[in-house]
Amino acid sequence: MIIYTTFRMLEKRLDKAGKCPLQCRVTIKKIRAEFSPNIKVDPKKWNSDKNQVEGTSREARDINDRIEKVKQKLFRLSEDLEKREEEVTSKKLVDYYKGEWSPAKVPTILELFDQQMEFMRKSADKKKAGLEGYTEGYIETFAAAQTHLKEFIMIKYKAKDLHMNNLQEDFLDRFEEYLLADTYVNAKNTAVKNCTIVKRIIKRGRAHLKNNVEYIGRKEKTFAAFLTLEELITMETKDISIERLDNIRKRYIFSCFTGYAFSDQDGLRNYHVVTDENGRKWILDKSRQKTGEPAKVPLLPAAIKVIEHFKNLREVRGTGLDLQMTAKVMGHATTKQTQMYRKNMHEILKETLEANKAFDKDILKR
Repeated sequence: MIIYTTFRMLEKRLDKAGKCPLQCRVTIKKIRAEFSPNIKVDPKKWNSDKNQVEGTSREARDINDRIEKVKQKLFRLSEDLEKREEEVTSKKLVDYYKGEWSPAKVPTILELFDQQMEFMRKSADKKKAGLEGYTEGYIETFAAAQTHLKEFIMIKYKAKDLHMNNLQEDFLDRFEEYLLADTYVNAKNTAVKNCTIVKRIIKRGRAHLKNNVEYIGRKEKTFAAFLTLEELITMETKDISIERLDNIRKRYIFSCFTGYAFSDQDGLRNYHVVTDENGRKWILDKSRQKTGEPAKVPLLPAAIKVIEHFKNLREVRGTGLDLQMTAKVMGHATTKQTQMYRKNMHEILKETLEANKAFDKDILKR
């Protein structure tokens, strides 16, 4: 963008002090716009060819410095407009300089992500208070995607952030390629999940998009393998001398026989365990983390044994256990493999109730 900036003296507007005001003319593509920079000069010292005051006096130097600053500011504002992909015209630039016009603020993608994270964290506080809200695990998933996005922008675009109107159509496709090639995210489904999260963030600022940022993530089919009765027995009877790892093992066994993830176990209390008229124990819980649906789960002897081990369900919360440690106990390379072994309790009851009873009898004998 070529911008011509010149200053001309308005001779007919001589004031009582014998000075004339300057007028700044901005020309872009042969179209002019003019404004007063509020600078006055002595007509005898003004050099119209050089656009400056002649001489080395302090007054001359100050006036010339002010003229140069006007030029620099106009140049900076034109660069800003170009970065925002705004059309740069002489009138728009002059109005921008005078403060009579300003470009609409275009948010960046990371600013929108920060807004989403703040909203989710406030929602998590409500969740802790027993109200509807996001779980900590769900928020951590978004936080991980945000970290990947920051690194992607820094590495691929050499920038700290990107304005929404600068996103290209293939932005999310390039993000997926980066995740699979340049990070430890080597699973297609994990990459798709991260891209889907970022797509959700982009949707927040879709009003500022100049390009249609499209993404169709196709997850790969996965086939879950479940623990057999023999494997459950092996896990239950394995000698583990480290108390923390033993607690992890017990919580995992509890998960197998109730369908309760570790996050759900953390929310269990004594009052969730009830006994019906036939003497059978059940978990009645109205706050399942993932679904939010009420749950009624029968407690089989193996699960009851775990509860008795911890004496009080509240103590389970303070054991500091997580899925990664469970994976180590089971010898799995990733937590994804561990998650595949978990099976919904309703399916267990439907398909392997007899096997569970056999397992209980075997375990209780030991």
